[in-house]
Order: sequence, then structure tokens, then C-alpha cells
Amino acid sequence: MLAGKSQRFLETAAADTLARVRRDRERVGARLKPLLEHIEASLFDPGLDVNQLKRACGVRDNTIPIQFHAELGMPPHAYIEDCRLKTACRLLCDTDLKVWQIADLLGYSSIQVFSRAFSRWAGVRPTVYRKRERRNEETAPSPLPEVPTLRVETLRQALRGDLDAAGVESLMRRLLALYPASSRRIALEASSLAARAESVRRPSQRHSPVRSSLDKERVERVRAEEVWREMEGRSWEERRELVRRKLRFTTAALFELIHDQAIEIGRQDRQEGLRLAELALESLETIDPEAVDAEDRANLDARAWAWLGNARRIVLDFTGAEEALSEAERRLSVRRPDVIVQADIFKIKAALRWFQRRLHEAMALINEAIVLYRRADKSHLLGQAMVVRALLLLLQDKPDESLPVLARAMELIDRESEPWAFLSAHQVLIAAYTFAGRYEDAESSLLDGHSMAREVDNRDAELRLRWLEGLVAREKGSLDRAEDHLKPVVEELTAAEQTYDAALASLDLALVYSAQGRDNEVIALAGEMIPVFGALRVHREGMAALNLIQAAIKNRQITIASLWEARRLVDRSRGLAMPWALPLRVAEQARPAA
Repeated sequence: MLAGKSQRFLETAAADTLARVRRDRERVGARLKPLLEHIEASLFDPGLDVNQLKRACGVRDNTIPIQFHAELGMPPHAYIEDCRLKTACRLLCDTDLKVWQIADLLGYSSIQVFSRAFSRWAGVRPTVYRKRERRNEETAPSPLPEVPTLRVETLRQALRGDLDAAGVESLMRRLLALYPASSRRIALEASSLAARAESVRRPSQRHSPVRSSLDKERVERVRAEEVWREMEGRSWEERRELVRRKLRFTTAALFELIHDQAIEIGRQDRQEGLRLAELALESLETIDPEAVDAEDRANLDARAWAWLGNARRIVLDFTGAEEALSEAERRLSVRRPDVIVQADIFKIKAALRWFQRRLHEAMALINEAIVLYRRADKSHLLGQAMVVRALLLLLQDKPDESLPVLARAMELIDRESEPWAFLSAHQVLIAAYTFAGRYEDAESSLLDGHSMAREVDNRDAELRLRWLEGLVAREKGSLDRAEDHLKPVVEELTAAEQTYDAALASLDLALVYSAQGRDNEVIALAGEMIPVFGALRVHREGMAALNLIQAAIKNRQITIASLWEARRLVDRSRGLAMPWALPLRVAEQARPAA
């Protein structure tokens, strides 16, 4: 009886989600339609994953996940999880089913797996989400309660110190109604405002611009934090609605907070980082136009568009990145451009040009950024730009030139306050040592690199360090050890649907197999990775090398030298992966496959 009732609950809760899948099916290309049909029919099947999806639809092409990502904005596994967890939200809010029952209905193998997935997606555990949503329902008629009346002019008067004691008391009552969770902070602000209210009739003390500015920023930071907390666990549509319906800000506090979160969260989840960059741009509409100088607003708009361009570049949307960066340049203040924003645009464009294999343009742009950061005396930003310069030197076969640039960059980046930037610089340093043949230095640096990756608690950073370990072992001729590192890297990148990097790591593994004389495994790996590179529109030089390998597969004439040349050209053609191609010492002993 309970099972039948639970199924009816599931059908009701999943109605909107399945309707979304049907809408997506209508708008995608013919190749993806069978996959979406299968997702609609088997969304809550415990065995549904990318491999089952491909088998059920008779798909063997490794480029399908890439096309899926390009057309629907997320890879298949993320799409399936997003659909399941949106249904979970309805079940948690609208039913009294136990969390383990919901996990079972949605096809999760255990309550622990479901809870981890939900927490990662919503930011809170399922039980916390249920309690909070039900509490909201009890205290408000809708999920997005109406904001109590509070005029912007009242806030301005408070921040200037122009309210009398009665006005302060009225303002605080309204703020407490808006932000009950921040009652203690509001009480502190109230005491500050009350003290200032005593001096309302003393104009000489009332208009201190420094104090007014500091108080304004502090109050608005508190408000921005409250908005962010309200966003937790909500869908993206609800988050946008929350931002649109909030009171006007007189500073960029909300934008700054969402922008910082976009960078932080984007390190773990690129798609989430992109969504937050879009939300940060939208949050600029909350700023009262009368409160910000036109030139400052232009620079702020430019900064938001520039970082949206960077987020799009990271998810490989190069066209979107180009459009956003062009908009950033258009928005930048003509009369009084912000030097840091201008330098940021140059740096992001340099990274985009490097991805597009336009290395000379990339070098010119990063040199411009370095000049501007130096002029602005921003040492940490200067250090990050110099890491990009060192990376471009590596891609131009100049490891010896890159090493002193990296040494200076790492002096400028503070490891304690910027662990991510320091780790990125350290990874480039390991690659430079390896590229320059300084294997002992590379191995020593790898130990420090693993320690740093653990400090920032990032699995992807650990994975790429293991990739580098495999390359160092290969360069030293330790082929068995190289295989022990590279094979799991390929498997994990494939499981994470980082398809390009998985194919690139496969080429590194193929080089090891070829040196060991394991020709059948070389041919199998080459057959899997060539379609991936083709789907990603690798530059013509790289594709020419891959076409030669494809012909060699048919004739069973693959050589280490041809594999190495393909690895080098493919990597240069996109510049996406970290680490980069490195010359294989045993390539001198290249031999035809048996």
C-alpha cells in the first residue's frame, strides 16, 4: 500500500521535471533526442548513468557527452542529477516521506549517497531543507515573501546620520522584520545609529565622508550576507527573483559577495561558477542609480562582464567568452577607466587567446596586463599575470625562460592568503622543471604540490598532480610507474566527463604503452580519443597529426614518434590541459607497431 502511495507522490512531484525533459527533447538535435527519451522513461532507474544511457540508445560515440553539454549547458550525469534533485525538493516539501524513502524512490543506492548529492546541490542537508521550507510556509503565504515597505531615502538618511531617535527606532523595526536571523547585528548597528542621531543638529559632525562611507559599507555587507543566506537551497529561478525583489543597495556589496562566491565555488564546479557569474551581473541592477557615479558604474559593469567572460572560457564556451569580453571593453569608462578592470580584461583575453592557439596575441595581452598591474602597485595580481606569462613561454618551448618568471611570480603571491593562486603557480613550476629536464626538482616540487592540494581540499588539483607524476616517471624511463599514475587519471577524468583532458591523458598513456610494445592497447586508446579531438575542433595541425595516426591504426604502423608529434600538436592546438605535452626520451627508439 505504501509503495503504491509513494509512487503516486513521485509521479506528482516529478511532473514539472519530466515536462522540462520533454521541452529539452524538442529543442535538441536529432542525435540527442533518443538520450532524452531514455532519461524521461528511466529517470529514477537506480542503474541510470551515462554508460547505461549510451548502451540503451546504441551510442558508441565518445563525443555525445560533449554535444549534450554544448546544447543543454551541462553534461549528462549533471543533467540527470539536477532532474532528480529538483524532484527531491518537491517530495521533501509536499510529503511526509522519510528521507531514505525519497532516496530509494529517486534511484539512489543509499541515503548517504542521496544526502551527499543533495547537500552538494542545495547547500544544506535534506532534513534541514525540509524544516526550513516548512517554516517558511508557516510564516509567509508564498516561498518568496513580500519585502516590508522601506524607502531607499530612509536608508540614505540613516547612513548619513540624518535620522532622529524615533526614525532610527522605526528603521530598526523594519530591518528586523526583513532580517530576523541578524537581530544581534542589527542591534549593534542600532546603537551606532542611535548615538549618531544625538548629533543630528550638529552639521559639522554629521557629514564626515570617511565615516559615512565606512558605515554604509558595513551595513550593506550585512544585508548582502542575508540575501546570500536566503538563496541557499533555492532553484536558480528563485535566486534571481530574490535578487530582483530586494531593496536597493547604495554600494556594490551584493555584487562583490556573489562575485567572490562565483570564483570560490567555480574552482570545484565550473557550471555553478558560471551561473553565479551570471547572477553577479544581474545583481548590479540592485544598486540605486542615484547612489553611484556614472563612471564608477561603467567600470563596475565592465568588471562583471569581464568575469562572466572568464567563467564562460573555463566551461569552453569561447564564443560566449568573446562576446562578454567585447561587452566589458564597451562598458569600460572612457573618461576614467579603472586600471585594475582594464588589466583584468587583458589577462582574461590572454587566457582566451591561449586556448585559441593565438599565442603571440596572448603574450602581447598579458604583457599589457603586467604593465597595468605594476602601475597600480597590485603585487598579488601582478604575480598571477606573470604565471600566465610563464605558461605561455612553456607553450612556446621556452622552459628555461619561464623558470625565472615563475620564481618572481611566486615571490609576489602570498601562499597564506591566496593558496589557490600559489598552487596554480606551483603546478606550472613542476611542468617547467619537467619540460627543462630537471626531473629531481620536479619530483621534489610534487611533494609540496600534494601538500598544497590537500590544504585547499580539491580533488581536481590532486588529480592533475598525479598526472604530472606520471609524466615525470615517463620522462625518467620508469614506464611501469608512469602507467600506475596515468591509468587511474584517465579513468577519473573519464568518470568526471572531462572528456578533452581524458583523451589528452590517454595519449600520454598510449606513449607509455607504445614504449612497452603493447600495440593492441595503443590502437584501442587511439581509436577512442581521435573522435573526441575531432568533435572539439582541434586546430588543423593537430588534426593532421591525428589523421596520420588514424591511417596508421588501419595499417598497424603506429610509432612512438608519431604519437609524440600528435600529443604535442593537439596540446598546443587548445592549451586546455594542465599538464602539457613533454618529449618522451625513448622516442629516439621509435619502432613500427607489430
